Amino acid sequence: MTAIIVAAQGYGLADRTKTCARASTKAKVVPLELVVGPSENFKPCFASGESEAAILTNNNAAGLLGGITGTGTTQNNNRPNRVLQDCRTHGGAADQWWNPAAFTLDNYQVGTLGNSGVGSCLGPGLANTDFSIYKNFKATERVTLQFRFEFFNLFNKTQFRTDSIDTNINTNAVACTEANIDTPPCAGHALNTLSWSFAANGNANNFGLVRNDKGPREIQYALKINF
Repeated sequence: MTAIIVAAQGYGLADRTKTCARASTKAKVVPLELVVGPSENFKPCFASGESEAAILTNNNAAGLLGGITGTGTTQNNNRPNRVLQDCRTHGGAADQWWNPAAFTLDNYQVGTLGNSGVGSCLGPGLANTDFSIYKNFKATERVTLQFRFEFFNLFNKTQFRTDSIDTNINTNAVACTEANIDTPPCAGHALNTLSWSFAANGNANNFGLVRNDKGPREIQYALKINF
């Protein structure tokens, strides 16, 4: 049997690719000065020598993945057919990123590639804020001490990892041949196609699930000596 390959479906955005037009990283350091002397508009501020810094990273389309795996009883590296335009799960558990109902291998023509091309489904985005505040102390004329207090993932937002999504849709399938074309489960299928369902043959418990995230908020502090 000769495999039918559509070259255009083998090209797409690479794994964990970011769309630069929608990605942004901002960093700012602001000195916080003490207001000295009487003033009607006096507002309490940090003491002189203190500063704050923040880094905000936002990417709405991070982590574009290649094709879903699993297309036959002995094939685990090809692509299924898309039956829904949107492959994202809406509602339900937050870690169920892809919708299993958006893909199928039923009636899949043996010896072909599915229409779900490389880079056709977006992975989780990234919206992270790091923040730090630090104060300098003059110990001697030459020695300066700096105390730093730093927050990573300041707002403790869950950041799913794109590379931890389970992309294996298939565990097995039934090839419909002349020997079984008139009997279940191949009855009604065309010759040299697959009989398949998520319940009977799919990786229903794991497909599309995000297994890991980038971790919770981290706080660290340090004392630095400059001389």
